[in-house]
Amino acid sequence: MGIFDFNKTSEKDIQTIFKLDFRNSPNGEFFEQGEPTEFDGQIVRTFSKCFIEESDFECGLFDVIDIKTFQGLPNKNFIFTNESIAVGDEEIDLIRKLTNGIHNCYGKDEDGNKSFSQKDIEDIEFGYWHRNWSDRKNPAMLNYDDETGLSLTIWITE
Repeated sequence: MGIFDFNKTSEKDIQTIFKLDFRNSPNGEFFEQGEPTEFDGQIVRTFSKCFIEESDFECGLFDVIDIKTFQGLPNKNFIFTNESIAVGDEEIDLIRKLTNGIHNCYGKDEDGNKSFSQKDIEDIEFGYWHRNWSDRKNPAMLNYDDETGLSLTIWITE
């Protein structure tokens, strides 16, 4: 299996396009970041995993994965980031594959966009781009900003 296994997307489960095992994460490969915090009456713990080798990056793009867990709830927030990404042709191709994979699972984004397009490339080159699928069972937001890099957040609500 390569970076993306689009044969599994017929399940319409966004988790199937990643190498990460969402159900069993965080696991021993993650380390806890600081002390648990309280947010809206919930105890929130944050776990991180960093990748050194580019070949290990999630989706070929993300060098850090943070997971927020909520005491007493099965919900988890998965935050994939790469703050220092230099976007060139290879990265655009990987972002295209990721965007199209999410589109294959979720359909159009909040703005009615379908597959990755020339407009997406132009927005990335301009320095700010985003896609948002917030009305799904497990919402997702993918964005790029020149200053903060590339990030993907998936809220697992099951």
